[in-house]
Amino acid sequence: MLPGVTSRVMLAWALGTAIPVLGLICVAIAALVEPTIPSTQLAITIIGLGGAALLVGMYVTYIATQAIADPIKSVRLGMARVERGDLGAEVPVYDASEVGRLQVGFNHMVAGLREHERLRDLFGRHVGEEVAGLAIERGDIELGGETRDVAVLFVDLTGSTRL
Repeated sequence: MLPGVTSRVMLAWALGTAIPVLGLICVAIAALVEPTIPSTQLAITIIGLGGAALLVGMYVTYIATQAIADPIKSVRLGMARVERGDLGAEVPVYDASEVGRLQVGFNHMVAGLREHERLRDLFGRHVGEEVAGLAIERGDIELGGETRDVAVLFVDLTGSTRL
């Protein structure tokens, strides 16, 4: 099981924010313990760590959000294809996290829709499209049939085949 969305975001926070801020705290503690550190050196160190925290934090957050957004975008594009009637749509499964399970679920859903459409087509070929449509629309079909009185008239005229 790969780390899920929450673990990835928390890891991005730890790498991009917690570690640089921990460095700033260490610099502050060092300045308190050793009062002879020049203020210029202290300011340069804090500016350097703060700038690194901003840049690394932005980069790590961007990477983490892309790792989540790209698979979701593929599912969204797949859903748009299905909405247009393309039941051949499948999305690649990126990993085994929650997002990957979402992609697998989408692929299973589309496979079920394909199977449903195949059965509908097959049923329609046997009983006719209109009857199949009514059967699917109503849903609660009861077997049995109807009893009706009908009359049949056979007419055979001499030489009718030439007519």
